Amino acid sequence: MVDTSEQPFQRMLLCEIQELVDGGCLLVLDLGAPPLVGCIKVKKHVEDTADGKRVGEWGCLTVSPEHQGKGYGGMLQRAAEMFLKGSGCVVAQLELLTPAHWTHTHKERLRQWYVERLGYTLKVAGDYEGSTTRLSAGTKLLDRFLLAVDSDFTIYRRTIP
Repeated sequence: MVDTSEQPFQRMLLCEIQELVDGGCLLVLDLGAPPLVGCIKVKKHVEDTADGKRVGEWGCLTVSPEHQGKGYGGMLQRAAEMFLKGSGCVVAQLELLTPAHWTHTHKERLRQWYVERLGYTLKVAGDYEGSTTRLSAGTKLLDRFLLAVDSDFTIYRRTIP
């Protein structure tokens, strides 16, 4: 993403956060003292699979720097999946935006966590291209994110345990 003083990178706007809170779609982990530990966004229904299974989605997982490495990210991810399951979802989905032509260390670490530790697989099993949309540098996402490089938008899924 391009991050400049004229167009700063702001993953979510305050009004979007408020909508998530009002709609009960933002799970927050709070230990009672500032700062908040972290939060995760959930979407109760994104689509149904070909065999009729309801798909929900989680994303925007964040844990404050002072609380990272303590298992709170996994706690939030499990809470999101339990929330989705309680909303009738059978499948959980997440999305990952990565540079198309080089490896971003943090994004690769996330991908490994999703796939190797959590058991997520490509939306179209074994088919990266079928699970990915290629976006060109300069593409504007959500009317405010300007991609600095060609990027891959990949969807991963798993059955909620």
